[in-house]
Amino acid sequence: MALEAQLLKHSRGQIKAKVDRIQTLPTMAKVGMRVIELASSQEVSMADLSRAIHQDASFAARVLKIANSPFYGMPRQVDSLQLALVILGLNEIQNIALGLSVFNVIRNMNSHPTRNREQFWLHSAGCGIVARILARALGLHAEGTDFAAGLLHDIGKIVIDEFFGEEFDLIHEKAATKNVCVLEAEEEVLGESHAHIGGWLAEKWQLPDILCGAIMCHHDSAKAPAGTFVKDPKIAALSYVAEGFCGCHEIGWDGDSRACDMKSPDAWDILLAGQSKRTRADIDAILEETLQAYRETRPQMLWE
Repeated sequence: MALEAQLLKHSRGQIKAKVDRIQTLPTMAKVGMRVIELASSQEVSMADLSRAIHQDASFAARVLKIANSPFYGMPRQVDSLQLALVILGLNEIQNIALGLSVFNVIRNMNSHPTRNREQFWLHSAGCGIVARILARALGLHAEGTDFAAGLLHDIGKIVIDEFFGEEFDLIHEKAATKNVCVLEAEEEVLGESHAHIGGWLAEKWQLPDILCGAIMCHHDSAKAPAGTFVKDPKIAALSYVAEGFCGCHEIGWDGDSRACDMKSPDAWDILLAGQSKRTRADIDAILEETLQAYRETRPQMLWE
């Protein structure tokens, strides 16, 4: 009780200031960030990308491994990095670089021994893949941000785990004893949610605005919190539904399987807006198609 009294409660400004002051916030691998930067340019050549990736032999080998994984469904084995770049295109190379970089961040950070970082990674990668599958099923032209937003949606939980350890323990204790979702317990204990903290980290990593907004608002894509901007609510809604899907089907672990509802009417209203072929009556069929497509991949193996 004394610890609880001491920890409760921070203002949003105090939490953001503390996050901003943390000098050891995880940073992306240099080669990963360079690839992401190059792939964002309209003038980059495949030769430029190939040279950047070859700066790290391990990174280059893993790009080739991912390119040949079932996730991308190559018609034949690709043994040339430059050929993989040409076939996959800039957006997918960005996704691979982002995935590799985030995997390394999660793997290398400290964590309480009772928390399974491998399962958290599987949940994150699973959400990215499910978001991608859903986007394709709905005909959304997300240009790679579907996967990236799903992958990164819960990155704020890593920051809380790493830098607010006592609060993290109390958050999960409250969620269990009071039978509330972790998001609600975060607001009560910490005074801020993992979604907002993740958004601030994305800004610190200088990720695109569309990703920062999607991460910050993936629990409430229809109504962004004051002072935030969601460039594309559909991307945030994809992350929300993907998280609910992974919770329902026990894909990895994020500490809170009740936070999102994969059949949320609000989220699906956003996703189906402007659709001519898909309606609410199709939601169950879409989710079943998504499950079948997901089972054809092995996301836990992609970045290892």
